[in-house]
Amino acid sequence: MFWGDVDEQLAKLPAFLADTDPKLPVIRAIGEAFADVVAEFGPGKVPWVLTQYNIIGSLAELQASALSRFTAQADTLRFFAADRLKVSAEDALPRVISYTCIAAVIAAAQAWAGAGSDRGPLAPYVLRALAPLADGFENSK
Repeated sequence: MFWGDVDEQLAKLPAFLADTDPKLPVIRAIGEAFADVVAEFGPGKVPWVLTQYNIIGSLAELQASALSRFTAQADTLRFFAADRLKVSAEDALPRVISYTCIAAVIAAAQAWAGAGSDRGPLAPYVLRALAPLADGFENSK
């Protein structure tokens, strides 16, 4: 129940990644895909888990359920990054890219949720959070 909207949108991530321009650098592609994933979240639609987590009851339970979701998404990003970079998914670089991107998206979602009713859509927050990563990782290969 707490994750319903989030899970529904995250299920679309593989398709959005597959639809990105193959010439686009990996982090920029991930940014575009995540912007599509979160496109429906805005001031009128905020995932319940982002704003009501303090009344859920068991913070440890919520964190455990979040971690499993983040890990699954990181695996999706890891395989995408490895394929895009033509390296093994077991190499460090795709792992670093995937977990760093997940951290940036989480930070963006938290900042967006905390911005209150003037928050606007989530996608620009995500793109801003991923932009510095793109600048750094794009130069690492």
